[in-house]
Amino acid sequence: MKKNEGERGVRKVRLGLRGKFVLAVSLLLIGSCASLGWLILRNVRDIAVKETLELGEHFGRHLAEDCELGILIESRFLLDGLLGEALENEVIVQAMVRNSAGEILAEQRSFPFLESVTRMPRGLERKPGHPRDRALHIDKRYSKGLRSDIYDFTIPVLTLREQVVGEEIGFLLDKNPRPARGWETIGWVTLSISTAKSDQRIRILAREVLLVTLVVLVLGILIVIALVRIIVEPTRRLVQATRRITGGDLSSLVAVRSRDEIGDLAVSFNQMTVELKRSREVLEDYNTSLEAKVR
Repeated sequence: MKKNEGERGVRKVRLGLRGKFVLAVSLLLIGSCASLGWLILRNVRDIAVKETLELGEHFGRHLAEDCELGILIESRFLLDGLLGEALENEVIVQAMVRNSAGEILAEQRSFPFLESVTRMPRGLERKPGHPRDRALHIDKRYSKGLRSDIYDFTIPVLTLREQVVGEEIGFLLDKNPRPARGWETIGWVTLSISTAKSDQRIRILAREVLLVTLVVLVLGILIVIALVRIIVEPTRRLVQATRRITGGDLSSLVAVRSRDEIGDLAVSFNQMTVELKRSREVLEDYNTSLEAKVR
């Protein structure tokens, strides 16, 4: 009794061909769409980070050049004006200017809840070229208020002390720059760029990818169900006919509805059924004649 109940449980759990086809194709579609979506989002994210780094370096270096005079004369008014112009760009959320001693000369933020960047730059990245373009340091932090990453670009403000004559401070860009040993660091500019905008675009793209994945999955399952119906339904009729033959019913034949391999199989099955029926009739006639002779 327990064995029969166990067999019934196995039969209930066992999937038919239709369920196996639908499950296999569904898993394949989900895996393919998920992998493709992940690759697209990763590439978009890498491109956004690259654009952020290029944008931060571009704005940071220009701001460092513009702040040279403000640091030399320690004009907070001039520095605040430059930082305000920089913050007009929506991706820039914070800007700060410090002197060579690390003292903050000017600072502005787009969002009041952003923490101030007080750390001094370390391990500056050196690049070939003009001294103004050589040093750059990038820090990455996470802002809970903006719910996005923030890249801090710290760039030194350089000047040529040889341009200062007596009590007068001059600010002239030398068309023929002097050797690198003539440049002196008089301060630092820190520019903070948020990835909130790019993160928002990536989230929108992720929702679109998810929606497309669901649409493709539903369409794929419907197509598979239609194909399985074409393939499995004739096979199911053959199985039912086989069971009737096993029970002794040789009168029913399988309807041939296609001219493909399944149709050929149905024709062969019908021929086999006709031959079995003929053999059984011959055997029954022989048994009848044998019984008559015995009587």
